[in-house]
Amino acid sequence: MKNREVKRSLFSKGSRLLVFAVAFGAAGLQSCKKKPATSEPVESATEANENISALLEQAQYLLDNVEKMSSSHVKTEIDRLRKAAGGNEEVEAILKQVEAKLGAKESINQAKMLVDNFENYDLDYVKEETEKLRNSSYAEVQTYVNQLDKMIAAREQRAVDARPLKVRLNDYMLSIANADSPAAADGYVNKALELFASPSVDVLIIIGIFDGEKDFDKPTTISQYLDYLKLQKKAPYRIENIEQDANGKIRLLELKK
Repeated sequence: MKNREVKRSLFSKGSRLLVFAVAFGAAGLQSCKKKPATSEPVESATEANENISALLEQAQYLLDNVEKMSSSHVKTEIDRLRKAAGGNEEVEAILKQVEAKLGAKESINQAKMLVDNFENYDLDYVKEETEKLRNSSYAEVQTYVNQLDKMIAAREQRAVDARPLKVRLNDYMLSIANADSPAAADGYVNKALELFASPSVDVLIIIGIFDGEKDFDKPTTISQYLDYLKLQKKAPYRIENIEQDANGKIRLLELKK
């Protein structure tokens, strides 16, 4: 009987010890899982000011040396500094100056390249790029644009002059007859007259051929005939024959219905 009581007593003590050990172990395990939070280093006001000061120096250096750097490098540096500055107004103000200076540099370089390589480019491409530069606020760019306008006009005129004389004259006469306004017609009249030795060159209109001989209407001058086209707004006659002088100018024009 006494032995049973002893065993019961030991068992009760053992149970309490076992429960205590399990609880202690769980608490220890729980404490191992909980790691103390590490605090991030907080940037001091002095460090922040020093960082902005460094960024300002770098931005100013970029502004002072835009002309010496490639456009791609400048753009990369602008992005880096803008991100690092986090919206700082002083840094942003300098970066905007850098962007404006870079824009001027790129526009000037593009305009200069078009002038220097003008004959190697397709004329339509040159016209398109010139139009993009036309609204630039930079005086140097506008100087190049004016130069390009003259070069384009000269190149177009060369293309016109390279066409056969008969084709050029016929186009002018059709343009006079179909002009949208008297002023436009007068412009084509003046261009057509440049092909002739003088405004009084004879224009003969063939009304028939008899026994191999041409029969002409009453002669008129090229100046009178071109005015007729302007007033009538039609070109009823086609070019039959052109005679030129030693300078390549038209000295006689024959037309036929």
